[in-house]
Amino acid sequence: MLSGKFKERLGLIYNDESYIIQQKAYVLFWLFICTILVYMIVNVINLTTSASTHPYLISISNLVNMFLNIAGLIVLLKGRYNGAVFVIAFSILSRVVSGIIIKFDLFVQSGFNNNIYFTFVIATLVALLATRALIHIIFVFLILFNISIALIAVYAFNSPVASMTAGSTINLVIALIAAYITAILLSVITERALEGTEEELIKNKKLSDSLEMKVQELQAMYEEMESMNEALEENSNEIMEVNNELNIFKDFAEASTQGFVMTDLKGFILYTNASMRKIVGLDTDVDVRGDSVLEYFPGEYRDKFLEEIVPLIKEHKSWSGELPLIANSGNYVLTLQNIFLLRDDMRKAFSFANVVTDLTERKTLESQLIQAQKMEAVGRLAGGVAHDFNNYLTAIAGYGSLLISQMDDDDSRVEYVEEILKASDKSSALTRQLLTISKRQMLYPVVMNINMEVMDLQRMLSRIIGENIELITELEENLWSIRIDPVQVEQIILNLVINARDAMPDGGRLIVKTENKHFTEYDCVALEKARPGDFACLSVQDTGVGIKREHMDHIFEPFFSTKENGKGTGLGLSVIYAITQQQEGWINVNSGEGSGTIFRLFFPAVRELSGVNREKRKPIEELSGCGEHILVVEDKDEVRKFTVSALTKFGYITSEASTVKDALRIFREKRDNIDIILSDIKLPDRTGIDLIQQLQYEKENFRFLLTSGYMEKESLWNIIVENDYPFLPKPYTLYELLQSLKAVIAKNTSG
Repeated sequence: MLSGKFKERLGLIYNDESYIIQQKAYVLFWLFICTILVYMIVNVINLTTSASTHPYLISISNLVNMFLNIAGLIVLLKGRYNGAVFVIAFSILSRVVSGIIIKFDLFVQSGFNNNIYFTFVIATLVALLATRALIHIIFVFLILFNISIALIAVYAFNSPVASMTAGSTINLVIALIAAYITAILLSVITERALEGTEEELIKNKKLSDSLEMKVQELQAMYEEMESMNEALEENSNEIMEVNNELNIFKDFAEASTQGFVMTDLKGFILYTNASMRKIVGLDTDVDVRGDSVLEYFPGEYRDKFLEEIVPLIKEHKSWSGELPLIANSGNYVLTLQNIFLLRDDMRKAFSFANVVTDLTERKTLESQLIQAQKMEAVGRLAGGVAHDFNNYLTAIAGYGSLLISQMDDDDSRVEYVEEILKASDKSSALTRQLLTISKRQMLYPVVMNINMEVMDLQRMLSRIIGENIELITELEENLWSIRIDPVQVEQIILNLVINARDAMPDGGRLIVKTENKHFTEYDCVALEKARPGDFACLSVQDTGVGIKREHMDHIFEPFFSTKENGKGTGLGLSVIYAITQQQEGWINVNSGEGSGTIFRLFFPAVRELSGVNREKRKPIEELSGCGEHILVVEDKDEVRKFTVSALTKFGYITSEASTVKDALRIFREKRDNIDIILSDIKLPDRTGIDLIQQLQYEKENFRFLLTSGYMEKESLWNIIVENDYPFLPKPYTLYELLQSLKAVIAKNTSG
């Protein structure tokens, strides 16, 4: 920064001189500065140390030279370049003279060469800094001066040392002549180089002047444009406001979950937001500008759009309705589209705008809502009739089983009664299925092993599928347990096996398989609906006709069936789906036309041992009572009469009541004689649970058995499950009634 200031100052002083002189003056300026500093440092060293043989003489010489350099610096700054060069040459020459005096005084040979060094310093500086004329003057002076010294040494001092001094000086003269010639050559080369630089600078200056003129012209143009800008400033502000509004619209559109499309009047896309590209299955960064909007309509809708919808838009300025679009995958996406015209300030139409809403999720939710409403209606219907229906079935199945127990095995009427019991079983199963899919079934979940249920049903399954179908079971040896109502497992297996049988009218192979499955996060990526954890898997595979592709999305819908009328209720798979959902599991189905079907059901595993006790069915005679007194509380006459008749026939003493009030009265009258209370839950005045809880305060350790065909209030069923109350669901057979009473007696359970 300081160097730049001095250079600028010297440039002003030598402004009228050539470029060469300006550059040399700058070098000479710093040479003076450095030389003055060197002389000051050397003087300090000479006066404070014994580094010199003639300290005072050298110090005086250095002071003289320092003042000469200061004078030369002043001369340089006054604009006298040649004078400054002469001064620095004279300064060095004075130092040479001092050296000669010292050498004459010492008379040693070793000192003469130093004068040569100083002489060459003068020659170098002169060659670099002096003008051509000054070079001639200085070098001629030095040569003559040294010749004079040589003559004085020969004639004034007639001695060997003087002769050596004269010889040394003559050698110096020869060296000076060589340096003189070299200096002339260096001067010529330097000046030519600097002259070339100066020419370039002159050219640059001319170019600079030309550029300055251009700048002036541009300045004039700038001023003219500035006046135009002032005129446009108001319009610019308006444009900025419009741009701000457009940016706000764009930000709003990009943040919206609805699709936005703008096209020109020919239907070519000008803008789409990310949601629009997502609706048609494109990456959000894909550029679709320039595409025809018609490419995204199915072929059958393109003519309708052009011939019907576009004229309506132009006539009424807008149109709204449902239209499908073609996604990138090739699938159709149903959308709600609101299309309208955009007009400029002159009311001239310039673009179409379209707000697109993906209806896929809405349609799914609507379908689910309709399905839920349907299930609610089914549930209300099933719940409304289940109680009475199961009571009637209890009487039918009960009297039927009671009738068979009184017949001989060879009685021809046994077959008729068995058909009655089968019809009763099917009716009961239908009621259970309706309650299951509407999530109103009374469940009693326990920890169980699916293998046990498969093995118990194996003989029945063989009878169901017939002889032309091979039944294969592949059961995991250490299958994990699950928590579920065993009745539901039976429903699942029977429904899947019956469907598989119907899919193989010409016979085939049916595989029932169980296995343990552990899923990681990685496994769940490839398996639909899966989640991490341990699961027990039940699969049923057949080699039948398979499921058509168009039916796959409907197979779990209630009442959906591909079977002929009268051969299916359409509830089987919907029951399986409902049960699996209740257990927080899932179903995977793989099928193809002609290649069979496999259903895989996954249930969360529990690390507990099975709590289901599989006892061998006892003969009904072993279930007879031993004179125990049972109070039967039932409001339905047909059920009460059957129950009392059956218990009386099989060794029990009975009392009967139809209300809680009558039951309390009878119990209090016969407190010591009544051993068990068999009570329906739904009674005219109160519930059977109220009766039991009331009696628990009046008598300890009494035994009871609750029964019901359906409970409208879920809270009543929760009380039964939480307190582990003995329970017999309706409809029940004679055998189930007697077996349940024997179990209560055996446990000797208090309420």
